[in-house]
Amino acid sequence: YEARRPQYDKIEAYQALLIVVKEDFTREAVKAEPPYAGRDLLPVLKLNAAHGYWTDNYPYHLLVSVFVRRDDPAELVKISAGRQEWCGNTFRLLDKRTGRARLHWHSYFDGYSDGEADVGMGKGDLAEDQLPLVLRGVSASPGARTEHRVLPSLLSPDFQQRVAPVPARFTTVGFERVTTGAGDLEARRIELAWAGMRQTWGMETKSPHVVVRMEASDGRALVLRERVRKAYWDQPTFRPAEQVP
Repeated sequence: YEARRPQYDKIEAYQALLIVVKEDFTREAVKAEPPYAGRDLLPVLKLNAAHGYWTDNYPYHLLVSVFVRRDDPAELVKISAGRQEWCGNTFRLLDKRTGRARLHWHSYFDGYSDGEADVGMGKGDLAEDQLPLVLRGVSASPGARTEHRVLPSLLSPDFQQRVAPVPARFTTVGFERVTTGAGDLEARRIELAWAGMRQTWGMETKSPHVVVRMEASDGRALVLRERVRKAYWDQPTFRPAEQVP
């Protein structure tokens, strides 16, 4: 994806990568290794969203891993999110395996170094970080509207912000054609709104309904550049263009 992201009151342009893969989880919520036969495993979809860019002074590297039930992408299992830059490392883990959403965090910020807390996610609540998976299944009928509570992204620039789900509205506006690096693609246009945030998503009408574009009122944006289906862990797949600081 050709991407944009705000950092230090400036919009940085870079190339982002979204990886979706099916995995089998153990009940401890870690990736199972062979043999699989006879084991109590949970099939999940994993989304890895990788972001890397230079600010004026130093680079940022961000990765969020989202795990949802394969048979119901609206059912979150866990999210891990990490950020590395020259001031230090920060990490968040949201664990929802028991139905009770528990957030763990570690950072170098005074007053917010290490801790954990409930975030109050209930049935039907979603995480912003799982939207690229959930929106694949949103109704294609123009005018369709649903309401959910949404937990803002764990990769929020303000890491010290206490996260909690907020009421949000999802509206399918209609269809649009989007010019991308992968061609002119037809997409469902879905608009989201919650406290202080507006987002527009374009989800390809053809299966598997990938994200074609996304634009948020805080300056974040994605436009599809190219796509490929291969075993990324076993062969070269993608190397982002070098960003000149």
